[in-house]
Amino acid sequence: MNNFKILFDLQLARSVKLLKSKNIKGLLFPFWSFTQSLQALKIRSAYNKILLDQKKPIWLYSDRVDAGGDNAEAFFEYCTLHRPDIEHVFIINKNSPDAARLQKIGRVVEIKSFEHKLLFLLADKYFLSHPEIYFINPYGSKKNCYEDLINIDLIFLQHGITQNDLSDWLGRDKMNFSSIITSAKKEYDSFLDAPYGYTEKNLVKCGLPRFDKLENNPANKIIIMPTWRQDLVGKENHRTNLRNYNPNFTNSEYFKFYNNLINDKKILKAMQEHGITGEYYLHPSLEAQIKDFKPNNVFQVMQTPYNYNKAFAEGNLLITDYSSVAFDFAYLQKPVLYCQFDCNEVYGGKHIFTKNYISAEKDGFGPVLYDYESTITETIKLIENNFQTSPKYQKRASSFYFYNDNQNCKRLLKAIEK
Repeated sequence: MNNFKILFDLQLARSVKLLKSKNIKGLLFPFWSFTQSLQALKIRSAYNKILLDQKKPIWLYSDRVDAGGDNAEAFFEYCTLHRPDIEHVFIINKNSPDAARLQKIGRVVEIKSFEHKLLFLLADKYFLSHPEIYFINPYGSKKNCYEDLINIDLIFLQHGITQNDLSDWLGRDKMNFSSIITSAKKEYDSFLDAPYGYTEKNLVKCGLPRFDKLENNPANKIIIMPTWRQDLVGKENHRTNLRNYNPNFTNSEYFKFYNNLINDKKILKAMQEHGITGEYYLHPSLEAQIKDFKPNNVFQVMQTPYNYNKAFAEGNLLITDYSSVAFDFAYLQKPVLYCQFDCNEVYGGKHIFTKNYISAEKDGFGPVLYDYESTITETIKLIENNFQTSPKYQKRASSFYFYNDNQNCKRLLKAIEK
């Protein structure tokens, strides 16, 4: 690519367009565009120099912008130990509390930094548990300045087992993953049935890397961990890549259901009588709303970044809705309650999926509840029965996964090496 084309690319035409519409941003855009183009020249120059002397292959890893603790961290730790011949780099916001822990494992680089942009061009593979746009395109609107140099395999580790049709988000025409990690037959089949555009060559029968780190040390705890809602998250802050506070959130049925649940007198009484505590984990996409929830002397409202492994290990019961965390809990043969009071809205277009392939009713690991009172009743029943789950759900859990042997990282590395 001609370097002058980078400096005077088509984006400058945008400033003219803005000025014609009398938008003052048109005055600033040429300076921003020119600055970004200069950085592109600097990155391309560094790329050409480093490429000549590059001794090791480079693999990148990332979970969330401001947190590790997911499949990418688990695989990063494993590969750092077992493949020292490769340069392993974890991408994260360096202000994250998790960054210090990750630095003890290996190299950590700031998201969207000069270094991240350069490494994206030099790396062979990128392992992602969350395929957010700022990971797979650190260049923003200037991606066209680097297009001819990008040659990286995107390996989707997943945040959890995919149970719904997410092809509108994860389809090959949008993400173009080289490989996708699957953990169960129904999940594997769904990627071939739904219009993702992937084939068997793209799918790895393996299991989630973080499953290798799961422990089972029940500590008389109830864990409440629902997923997010697309219509309730605040607007994205493009400086921090996090969501802003949504002042309308407290008017939602979602907020009222879970805030009432962690403060319900019947549940709190039963928990106190049996020496049980509770932890409420709001989805990270709704992190800005944590302050809306009212804790008490029985239920804590947890603060991010979360220690999911600790929650899964110490929990005796998981209360969730549509979240894939149910699969982590069931992997440990623990009871799950599914609260789907808003299923008509969620599957009716208010969230990111409309069709499921793994149904909580047919395939789930516990009762599916559709209203507040039945949630209270079933929770108290499990407390009084010492969290014993029925044989029906035990059988489902034991037959669901491809593997349950804590060898997922080993399997994945072998598959990638092939």
